[in-house]
Amino acid sequence: KGISKILCIGPRTEGEIYNIFTHGFKLKNIHAIDILSYSKKIKLCDAHNLFYKKDTFDITLCSYVLAYSNNKKKMIKEIIRCAKKNSIVAVAMSKHKKNFRINKNSRDKDIKTSNHLYDLFKPHIKKVYFQNFTSDFSSKHQIHNYFLIFCVKK
Repeated sequence: KGISKILCIGPRTEGEIYNIFTHGFKLKNIHAIDILSYSKKIKLCDAHNLFYKKDTFDITLCSYVLAYSNNKKKMIKEIIRCAKKNSIVAVAMSKHKKNFRINKNSRDKDIKTSNHLYDLFKPHIKKVYFQNFTSDFSSKHQIHNYFLIFCVKK
């Protein structure tokens, strides 16, 4: 059967869509959403309220978007709702050491540690494929990157 549908959350430009395409995925199976865009290839949508049906996507990419959420639990709930069982979710985010709170109106705490990001997704993680948190290796860097790729448990 193979992988059919990919959701790309927050690509801003078409570059991320074409990057996925160059890795062998069909354009018709790449769905991109963002709250702002100049492109007709990127649908306007808030990741806290996805308009896709339950169990739609085989892969969900959430690159550098979660840090801007004012309700991370709701956004994660939507990502998992739209992801198929045993699908892959990849999350990447970065935080500046001196400014962890990006959204001052946030309803929840910002992610400051590797355990916090992992714990937000933990109930939905069947298997972790990749996990890397630069702050775990060195505290001297001003920007910390967090990466988590996992198989979805439902």
